[in-house]
Amino acid sequence: MQKYFRIKKEIKHLEIVIADNIKAVDESILPSLKKNAASIANTKALVAALKKQQLTLLETEDEVAGQMDGIIQTKEAKLKATEEV
Repeated sequence: MQKYFRIKKEIKHLEIVIADNIKAVDESILPSLKKNAASIANTKALVAALKKQQLTLLETEDEVAGQMDGIIQTKEAKLKATEEV
């Protein structure tokens, strides 16, 4: 019988510890996790937007480089034509 009461007391203690742990998780850890998850989602969206802007800038850079090459070639051709005259 004494063993039964000891086990019952241990179970009660474990129930209290579990309840305290659940309360600590609900009050401390979950809000932090939710805040971090929201921050991660925002960061992910910002990174995606930055990647898109970076691709746009790279495409623009390629286009400008092509136009500059065309201008340089035209200038060189005009310079060569002027030198021949």
